[in-house]
Amino acid sequence: MKNLSVVDCIAIAVSWIGVASIAFLAKDVVVAIICIAAAYYLAKWIILRKDSALSAGDVLAIAMGWGGGIAITYFVTKNPVVAIICIAAAYYLAKWTILKKEVEG
Repeated sequence: MKNLSVVDCIAIAVSWIGVASIAFLAKDVVVAIICIAAAYYLAKWIILRKDSALSAGDVLAIAMGWGGGIAITYFVTKNPVVAIICIAAAYYLAKWTILKKEVEG
C-alpha cells in the first residue's frame, strides 16, 4: 500500500463532506446509506491507486462534482430520488477523476 499524501487526504475529506451534505439535505435513510457507500468506495479508490498523489486540480474536480450534487439536492426540494441521482453522478465523476491516469496510461 502506498503512503497517502496530504492531497489524497483532502480528496477523501472532500468526498465525505460532499456525501454528508447531501445526506443532511435529503434527510432520508436510504440516501444516507448510499452516501456512506459512495464515500467509502471513493476513499478506497484513492488509497488503492498505483501511482502518486492526486493533483490539486483533481481535488478541485471532485469538489466541484460534489458541490453540484449538493446544490441540485438543495434547490430541488431535497427530494431523495434527486439526491440519489446526484450522488451517482458525483461519485462517477470523482471515480473517473481518480482513475483517469491509470486508464490513459
